[in-house]
Amino acid sequence: MNRVVGSDNLKGMAVEQPLLLGPDMRCMPDAGALAGHTPRISIGVFCVSEAPSAALSAAMRDRRLSRAASTIQSGGFEAAYKYCARMPTPDVLIVETATQDDALLAELDQLASVCDADTKVIVIGQANDIALYREVIGRGVSDYLVAPVDSLLVIAAVLKLYSGAVAPRLGRVCGFLGAKGGVGSSTLAQNVAWRMGEQRKGPVMLADLDLQFGTAALNLDLIPSAGFAEQMTDVERLDQALLERTLIQKGPYLHVLPASGRMHDVTPPDPDAVEKLLDICREMFPIVVLDLPHLQSPWMKAALDSVDDLVIVAAPDLANLRNAKCLFDIFRNSRPNDAPPKLVLNQMGIARRAGISTADFAGALDVEIKTQIGFDPQAFAKAACDGRLITEETPRCAASRAIADLARELDMRQTHRSGGVGQKEHWFTMPWRFAG
Repeated sequence: MNRVVGSDNLKGMAVEQPLLLGPDMRCMPDAGALAGHTPRISIGVFCVSEAPSAALSAAMRDRRLSRAASTIQSGGFEAAYKYCARMPTPDVLIVETATQDDALLAELDQLASVCDADTKVIVIGQANDIALYREVIGRGVSDYLVAPVDSLLVIAAVLKLYSGAVAPRLGRVCGFLGAKGGVGSSTLAQNVAWRMGEQRKGPVMLADLDLQFGTAALNLDLIPSAGFAEQMTDVERLDQALLERTLIQKGPYLHVLPASGRMHDVTPPDPDAVEKLLDICREMFPIVVLDLPHLQSPWMKAALDSVDDLVIVAAPDLANLRNAKCLFDIFRNSRPNDAPPKLVLNQMGIARRAGISTADFAGALDVEIKTQIGFDPQAFAKAACDGRLITEETPRCAASRAIADLARELDMRQTHRSGGVGQKEHWFTMPWRFAG
């Protein structure tokens, strides 16, 4: 009978005894394996037990698989065979089985008789025998996962199917969303993006998605020739060359995609155009910072689906607490496989304003608040009047130090892949030079 062995008991083991991978020795997928989205595909899931069914259901609801249309049924290979015999074959089949050895191979042969040739199949099985794995892969199966599986393993397996022969290095996306208007989320997004570039000495992109009332160009003293909204009119025209012509450089590292300058005439962009634009941004930059507006719409959902690290900015008052509670509930439900949003309390210590204590705010939301930024009207006002960032104008003030700590913490979450995000090496080039 096969047994699970570790590195401490390999000595003296007979050569014919196989080395098996136990559940405590599994490697979880890293940020690189979980980057990106699937194309618009169909996925059929067929389970035989409850635990994988729950994990697969959670995976199908994940934002990275949001473009896929999925169906989940019980019955395993038998149900998958009946489904494919009478319905168009899904692009991806994920089938759980309790059989092993020749019985599993027979099930695969039967399923192959009703599947399209280009269907990608992922099998979830109980056996972790390398000989069986080779037989399964030899029959054209795309991947074989050993049970028990969790949502992240399934997500990584599906993304791998569409990564291509040479997967592009995708940057991570940080999104800033205010719990209420006027809490300073746009100012923080701009300062954090600039500070990230300065700290890593590498390019960072800031996209102002507040189409009508965006302030990135104004606060950074930039003159845009076109904005985000103007690039959303034709999905087919979107490419790196068009984006490069739209970006404006602020300092040696920050590249800004401003909002529209036409407040009275802004057409809501198509969600597909937003998805494509942000995919292009991630291919060009290791870090993309989004300044998100207060808006619930299909194109905003498309933008949020691209966000890896979400930051909610709030002020310590009752209205912000109510809105932040609602946002956390929404994102905990819609992003079950992501880290919870990071909460930043801004405008702390305003004189003569009765507020909610940090402990009470954190307790009501059941989150830990690590970042608090004090109210410093003189420093922020001076930076705004000069068209500069507070971290650029007064880097030693308390607010600048808090912003620098926030930028460092967010950037540390990017350091998962060598030679890509979070590394000093630059894995892309830009067509212009810094002119001042």
